[in-house]
Amino acid sequence: MILALHSTSGSEYDIKEVNEGKSDAFYPSMTNILLKEFNISDIHDVLTYSADEKMYLVQQLYSRTTLGPVQIGKYLHLVLRPRKDSKKKFK
Repeated sequence: MILALHSTSGSEYDIKEVNEGKSDAFYPSMTNILLKEFNISDIHDVLTYSADEKMYLVQQLYSRTTLGPVQIGKYLHLVLRPRKDSKKKFK
């Protein structure tokens, strides 16, 4: 029993996550924008949108918030990478 406790303790910290250095406090504000301004009835529906539809939402949320496109992309479960020709443009 003691061996089992020592073997498993701390393993939850072995998961490496990319940290943008910002909190997730902006999630409720983006959720409110999507629900109210875009007439989305269930926020979970956004996860089923195509990449093009999510990119449209990234652009709209970017213009309405102070968040970066990478943070917004994470919220929408969309991976954004800078283009090779410019650090400021995303695809």
